[in-house]
Amino acid sequence: LTFANDLQQLAGNTATGGTFRLRIGTDEAIPAVPVTLTPQNDPGSSFDTALDLAANWSPNASPSQSIVISSSIANANPYLLDFPGASDEPGHREIPSVQDHVPGGADDRPGITTIPYNFRLEYGFDSRNNVLLNSITENQKQRAREVFELYGNYLGVQFIETASQGMTIVTGDLRAINPTIPTGIGAPYSLSNAQGDLVIMELQDFNQPGDDIYGGDWFRAAFKEIGRALGYGPTTELPGLSLAVDTQNPGPTAEPIFPGDADVLHGQFMYRPESNDIDLYQFTLTQTGRISIETFAERQANPSLVDTVITLYRENANGTHELVARNDDYYSNDSFLELELGPGKYFVGVSASGNNQYNPTIEDSGIGGTTGDDPSTPNIDEGAYELRLNFRPNADDSLTDSTGVVFDGDADGVPGGVHNFWFRTQSAARTLIVDKSAPVGGNGSLAAPYSNLQTYLTAAAAQPNSIVRIVGNGGADGDLTTEADNDAYEIGFNRLGNQLADGPRFEVPKDVTVMIDAGAVFKLRRAMVAVGSTAVNVDHSGASLQVLGTPRLLTANGQVARDSNGQVVEGSVFFTSIHDNAIGDDTNADVSHPAALPGDWGGIWYRNDIDSASKRFDWENEGIYLNVVNHADMRYGGGDVIVSGVTQPVAPIHMTDSRPTVSYNTITGSADAAMSANPDSFKETSFHTAEFQQRGAFTADYTRVGPDIQFNHLTDNSFNALFVRLRTPAGNDLETLTVPGRFDDTDVVHVIAENLLIEGVAGGPISQVATPPTQLVKLDPLTGGTLPLGTYNYRLTYVDAQGNESPASDPSRDITLTGGQTAVLLSQLPRIPSGSGFVERRLYRSQPDGSGPYNLIERLNPTAATYLDNGTALGGVLVEDVTALNLQPRLDASLVVDPGTIVKFDGARIETRMGGQLVAEGHVGHEIVFTSLQDDRYGAGGS
Repeated sequence: LTFANDLQQLAGNTATGGTFRLRIGTDEAIPAVPVTLTPQNDPGSSFDTALDLAANWSPNASPSQSIVISSSIANANPYLLDFPGASDEPGHREIPSVQDHVPGGADDRPGITTIPYNFRLEYGFDSRNNVLLNSITENQKQRAREVFELYGNYLGVQFIETASQGMTIVTGDLRAINPTIPTGIGAPYSLSNAQGDLVIMELQDFNQPGDDIYGGDWFRAAFKEIGRALGYGPTTELPGLSLAVDTQNPGPTAEPIFPGDADVLHGQFMYRPESNDIDLYQFTLTQTGRISIETFAERQANPSLVDTVITLYRENANGTHELVARNDDYYSNDSFLELELGPGKYFVGVSASGNNQYNPTIEDSGIGGTTGDDPSTPNIDEGAYELRLNFRPNADDSLTDSTGVVFDGDADGVPGGVHNFWFRTQSAARTLIVDKSAPVGGNGSLAAPYSNLQTYLTAAAAQPNSIVRIVGNGGADGDLTTEADNDAYEIGFNRLGNQLADGPRFEVPKDVTVMIDAGAVFKLRRAMVAVGSTAVNVDHSGASLQVLGTPRLLTANGQVARDSNGQVVEGSVFFTSIHDNAIGDDTNADVSHPAALPGDWGGIWYRNDIDSASKRFDWENEGIYLNVVNHADMRYGGGDVIVSGVTQPVAPIHMTDSRPTVSYNTITGSADAAMSANPDSFKETSFHTAEFQQRGAFTADYTRVGPDIQFNHLTDNSFNALFVRLRTPAGNDLETLTVPGRFDDTDVVHVIAENLLIEGVAGGPISQVATPPTQLVKLDPLTGGTLPLGTYNYRLTYVDAQGNESPASDPSRDITLTGGQTAVLLSQLPRIPSGSGFVERRLYRSQPDGSGPYNLIERLNPTAATYLDNGTALGGVLVEDVTALNLQPRLDASLVVDPGTIVKFDGARIETRMGGQLVAEGHVGHEIVFTSLQDDRYGAGGS
């Protein structure tokens, strides 16, 4: 590869250096900026009336281009028929003077009803006019959210959790509703008021262990009483399968169903699942390629309430149509499809979940959707969504090998695909070289390298954004191919308790990239290599480690190096025990040490959990994946290491909320699994969500699915596999999967030894009305920046873990820059309130005249009180047309298991919580195997 200038010069910033992506495989241009479309009229609901995208989108063009369509699920016409379930219909016992099954009456409201609820502290007064305080526990709140989730799943009603609006759910004193009602242990257990906005479960009746579990007594009481508030009446003649009954019924005890058949029937009579809108879009392909179809509703910058389902149809040569694919939920409640399509005419249908049995040969054939727009709030669009279509034609110009076979870029075993490799560049002055064989006293330059890792650690920490190259050496004979005498880097402690020559630990400093060249040898004991912060009070964010071994070593004249037997010598990077005499020459004072044993040292720990929680800089949040371990030879790892004062085992490749590339390595003799990763390390990212698109719309030509693991050789480890590691901290719940996860690394066995729980979040989104207070923010003018003269003010937003923003603050006070003033120091910035669910803040600056649009200038962690605005900006502007809903979505997790994956269990299971989902779809020849760890019929290397 030849460039017009040094890469670090092309980067343009000599202080921070440059970051590049090397894309290998096909000759394709970067996708163009997506086109956007907001239809003036509602798209049709039949094949004949579908909105043709040809005038706006050219999927067959080069470079490829996506389209993002903004529309809404909203009934065009009111639905006038009642659903079944009235008390005067056949099958009902009609005794009006005794009971009415549905006192709420038939649904006479158009569209889907939206109901807010809350758990506010003050809920009423006692007989002495004292304020009553809500005693509801966090477990009981969760049970209530599950009740709302279940009702919303079946009925035409959608729920929002608020601070104080709507239906109040209480554990407390029933006399807040009826001052004369008997209280104490025993019936009545619960009560709701006539207005349906207060539901109380009697405090004294639900104080036993097990009362507040799913299906427990508190849950059942809440299900019934919330149902009363929604309009349900008693159904005492029905068996216990109905939750609206008053429990004491004759007949055998049945396992309860939440809600029962009668509950669904009556509920749909009162709240019709009448969302019938179908938005059909038409497009034509002239070539074969891969398409992704994705909706954004819950994950929009301004989330809505609609739960979408997308359906793809193909038109046949004879004019008929066939269903190709359908998806309801993929990224939480949002839908996603990705598949290869040939030339032809296609239709994409978008509708609400539940409305998936429509017939597009007939106009307006839909019914059954349970979410969508609520016409009672004309200024709010609860059904808003975005539909994104990305089409990438198959490349017709690809790299081929010497036999003419197309290069397998993505290493999936099929010719084709692209390999991505990220790397950083820096000037020579900010590139430090470490060579163990160099004389002592070097300055880190290429001519005089450092010879000790501790020296480099000190120097690199003082130069943020520097690059460190750790090189191999030939030892006494100057020959890299004879590894036994090559000078080794020694890390950790020997058996005598003394530090080894290169220090007790190897932690990559903040904002430093370390590159380890082929032939380097590391010998460790009671130590690990750490990338990322290991404690909240020690910031190692922005660190990256690239282990850059090679398939073969080259001689000084560029020839492939061979050993005495003529075999090709690999350019591995070695990580082994200080007691391993076969690899590397060391200076260990413990001359009578034992033989190397499994567990002598830990491993390489890539971790982003602490930095992510603290909202520190993370390369992965920029879509950049620098961390890589390639062609490493790792031996005798998996041992215990002291981390932040706690001894814990570290696998040779150890990942925590991190997704490195791990390829072509040999891992042997480990006391732990060869590799391990916590559940959230398997996150799938497409880069098209609001948090990535804020700085400007784009179409990514790659995705990231967990760690990228390819062609590793794992033998003689405790598990020759990728161990799905779940922590259970003392007094805390088991670690769970909280993101959209995916097992896609089919050439390594996945082992699960503790229950893997896929999180779901019940109860709908949270309504956010609080804004960051900016009244006390102090602004001081400074010099040394690039701000033009003018008058500025600032606004803040809170941001949750999914990148969704709160309503923006009011503008701060103005500051006017005059003379040589070119920067502003902001102080007394408001912190994020504890327990709010937000994890970072975004800071926006006005234009020089004090007005909008407001430009995004920084992403702040939750606690920073000051910020120096020197005139730089991150890109992106404040979205000020936030819907009045001001929703903070609570996204469900999921786990997708790719065809060909082998998952082994050791006394464990995969369990989905309410809202979470597991998708495992194999196909012929690429079956998914779920089996026991003891089943040696599947998996390689004795896994």
